[in-house]
Amino acid sequence: LASSYINLANPGTNNAAPGVAPTWDATNGWTFNGTSQYLATGITPSSNWSVLVRFSSAGVDGALFGCQTGGATSYFQIFPRGSSGASRLYRNGNVTGLAISGGAASGVVAVAGATAYYNGAPETGTLSNNLSGATTIFIGARNSTGTANGFFGGNIQAISIYNISIASYISALTTAINAL
Repeated sequence: LASSYINLANPGTNNAAPGVAPTWDATNGWTFNGTSQYLATGITPSSNWSVLVRFSSAGVDGALFGCQTGGATSYFQIFPRGSSGASRLYRNGNVTGLAISGGAASGVVAVAGATAYYNGAPETGTLSNNLSGATTIFIGARNSTGTANGFFGGNIQAISIYNISIASYISALTTAINAL
């Protein structure tokens, strides 16, 4: 479990740290209970940032990762089964975000600037991509001005956070994250 927190791109920098530690195994990755478990990252995103997440066994209304503050332009998060399981909800900037009909129990989701992706394909619609004043990112929940909420119930096999847009690499990155 402790080794799973290490930032593979730059060990020792922005490693994940348990808020309340999930369980871990080599097949399922991190398993979050949907009520209290999350990881802190210390990463504060801004506009044009990207994230890619491979997940499975997703419960309803939990954030794979996220951060938000009370402002209208400070949301960066993905709910794979938001709105009681009816939609995939992506936010990169404003609270409205992009809701796509049909929640997902598993797959690879991503946000890259103004575009959301599911299993390597772009979703219909655009995100505001005007993130400002965000808090640090939590994994398995969202950081709501320093408090974990929106807890995810399910498994996260891999997550990768970028300070650039990964839009031109989505296909290759989706293939790579599925090969882990």
